Amino acid sequence: MADVLIAGAGPTGLTLACDLARRGVDVRIVEMADEHAIASRAKTIQPRALEVADDLGTAKAILANGTAHVPTRHYDRDRVISDGVESAVGVPPGPEYPYPAPVWVAQPHVEAAFRDRLADLGGVVELGTEVVDLTQDADVATVTVRTAAGTERIPAR
Repeated sequence: MADVLIAGAGPTGLTLACDLARRGVDVRIVEMADEHAIASRAKTIQPRALEVADDLGTAKAILANGTAHVPTRHYDRDRVISDGVESAVGVPPGPEYPYPAPVWVAQPHVEAAFRDRLADLGGVVELGTEVVDLTQDADVATVTVRTAAGTERIPAR
């Protein structure tokens, strides 16, 4: 029996898995996709989220793959109408703002940083594992998952 089962290994699920695992909670995290995402649904990580990432030990890896300034080019059909640099707007740096501005970073890099941290904590994302049913009583939630090998019932506190 797991203490917690998390369905979905995106940034939110991975963040929760890391936080629970570092506190000694037995956590399983399942992901329906067969492979980790390579496309990005988000393009920046906000300062407060970076503070959370720092607390969980992933900020350094995220920042290594991000930037505060992104070269951009705007088009009108086939014609380039401007070149420039977009900067994430934030607040002046100071002790109360350890990460003063959003950082441009692809979501797969953020997820990889959290997966690596989860692995350091002894966890792993179970890919190709689709949640198909959930039942719950006062003490236990039982999640039925489907994998290539068949179905499994996972009880979790």
